Amino acid sequence: MRAQGFNNFSFRDRSLSAGIAVRAIWWLALVALVITLLVGGLISPRKISGTYFASTPTGAFLVVVAQTNGNQLTGRYEHVELEASGELEDTKRILTGAINKGTVVATLKPTDFLSAILSETVTVSGTFDGRMLHLAGNGITLELLKGDEGSFQAQVKRLNERAGQTRAG
Repeated sequence: MRAQGFNNFSFRDRSLSAGIAVRAIWWLALVALVITLLVGGLISPRKISGTYFASTPTGAFLVVVAQTNGNQLTGRYEHVELEASGELEDTKRILTGAINKGTVVATLKPTDFLSAILSETVTVSGTFDGRMLHLAGNGITLELLKGDEGSFQAQVKRLNERAGQTRAG
């Protein structure tokens, strides 16, 4: 009676094991390639659609954007700023633009006729890295993080409280 152990494979068993090992390595390499392509954005490019938020001690910024067919962008921009007088200035604009390989170009247009007369259309450009939206143009420089509108509203509430203190003091 002969003991069957790891070293007692016949030539046929070894070639079968080698074939299985080659197939396993092939599948692992394929899976690694697909994961690399996905992470690198080659199969599924990062979509910019979402809500982005930034704040300063005296301001709150919100960009809500949707990426449509052909990499076109549509959305809205809002900026609330606490003035030195204690007044809050709320600027709302319509966002239109495009994204190409992480480069963003957008136009921020006033939302109504009166605003269009009193303020200008602003063109901004920048980059999107999957998490942060960088925009600059016409005196605006923003680094907005993916977030939610609740963060924007919480900062506006803090600015309202500070505005009340400034006017009362």
